Amino acid sequence: MTRSDRFEPIKGIADGRERDAGSIVAAAQQVLQERERQLAQLKSYRDDYSASQKAAPGTMNSLKLQNHRAFLGRLADAIRQAEQGVQVAREDYDRKCQAWRERRVEANAIGKAMERFKDEEQRVEDRREQQSSDEQSAAQRRSREIANDTGVWKIGSSGRWKVKD
Repeated sequence: MTRSDRFEPIKGIADGRERDAGSIVAAAQQVLQERERQLAQLKSYRDDYSASQKAAPGTMNSLKLQNHRAFLGRLADAIRQAEQGVQVAREDYDRKCQAWRERRVEANAIGKAMERFKDEEQRVEDRREQQSSDEQSAAQRRSREIANDTGVWKIGSSGRWKVKD
């Protein structure tokens, strides 16, 4: 078994880890996008609510004003919590992206090592074939020289030199 063959399962594991990390990144990205969407909705709702209250004709009594301020306070708390959720999701996404990049580098490094092994194995095989071819050519040349010197050799049906009958 060649070195490149022995590395094949390792490469498969590294590729699988990279794929898994990529799936995890995609899920973290969806969570981040969902939290950002929710934050944007809360801010939009707050802006719309504030604008509608400003546009309302008349004055507010103290109870209405107190309820309005309490509601805006709860909305501000919800926005702060949503911003924290976005921050946590962004940090999680960044960590998972970094882990995926590390897995990708690892898989690429193993792939390059396997390519080097295969290239080396091919060079060794090419040298072996060249040496075999050179040996065959030398043997044929020697056989022809012997046949020319003695006159007792001929090429048989198998393509090899043999003694004349």
